[in-house]
Amino acid sequence: MSPTTRTDLPTRPLEAVDDAWATWPRGDRPAALRAAATEVRARLTAAAPVAAVRTLDLVVEPLPASTVIPGVRRAPVRTVPVVHRLVVVRFTDLAGADRVLVWDPRVPDSPAADGATLPAALARPDTVTSALHLLGLTPEDVDVCGIGHLHGQDPRLLLGTEVPIGTDRAVRAPLLPRAEVLVARAETDTLRAPHPSQRPRYAGAMHGVRTDLLRETEGSLLLGEGVAVLQTPGHTTGHRSLALATREGVWVVSGNGHVADAWHPHLSRSPGLRERVEATGQEVLVGADAESALDQHDSMVLERAVADAHRTDPRWRTVLPVAELVPAPRAWSLRGAFLLGGVNAGVLRPA
Repeated sequence: MSPTTRTDLPTRPLEAVDDAWATWPRGDRPAALRAAATEVRARLTAAAPVAAVRTLDLVVEPLPASTVIPGVRRAPVRTVPVVHRLVVVRFTDLAGADRVLVWDPRVPDSPAADGATLPAALARPDTVTSALHLLGLTPEDVDVCGIGHLHGQDPRLLLGTEVPIGTDRAVRAPLLPRAEVLVARAETDTLRAPHPSQRPRYAGAMHGVRTDLLRETEGSLLLGEGVAVLQTPGHTTGHRSLALATREGVWVVSGNGHVADAWHPHLSRSPGLRERVEATGQEVLVGADAESALDQHDSMVLERAVADAHRTDPRWRTVLPVAELVPAPRAWSLRGAFLLGGVNAGVLRPA
């Protein structure tokens, strides 16, 4: 096989989720999505769980406290640290083949072309390649790559380029040379023609990007035994979440929040959060940086309904922020009431 051969992944649509998103009026949509979550859970658990899943910390980035903990009344610091995680999954696809999937590989360096830059905190030596090596894998072992959203992600670094971009003197090779890269079409469309208010959050563009490994998707998809990608807009228009059936239950990996409190505000210890939801009737806490607050609210309702109760404390659901707030000495009072940390199960090996 050529090192850049595209290995197409068979998928099936999850119509229940996509139909629920079409519910009108919007006030009826949360209930429709909760009903769809029941079908998603049934599809995920109908076969064997994923063979293995690992989460690895990639980079730490400072984000505004008001963004990370929405609705907090008092913050002793302006920024708090969040850790970006790489999720690696081994599963059986719908055709019975063994696959290795990586989710949201945060590439920590950027050519910073076209006037867009990634935060300086991401200019670190931590790389996706070194993270894979810790698991005994190489980039060539990865068959499938899923992108939750493209905020702060430069597709040129992941997909490679056809021409030198910015300060590059040569074209870039794909980071994962055999992986089919699944991205919602709404995300790549945004990169092709971003709204002025979106430009600071999207590094780079689609100009010059190789597309031979790219698969632009629509809606929610079942990828294989115990693996699904859910349409969960809000944080961005094309945001997607990863749902996994593991031996420890069903987990959902999401970029719609940074703390477990966002999905469980009634359990939060942060000042003002419980009062806010009690006053408004909201079920979850929407981030200040959401492109659509209404959509993000309903997406988080869906994510919480798909996830299982956590074994350590069943009051909390297993919704794992792909970028989670971590405790910091300077901001000891700003922390989630429950730290998910990650999910690790099974044995990873090349497919």
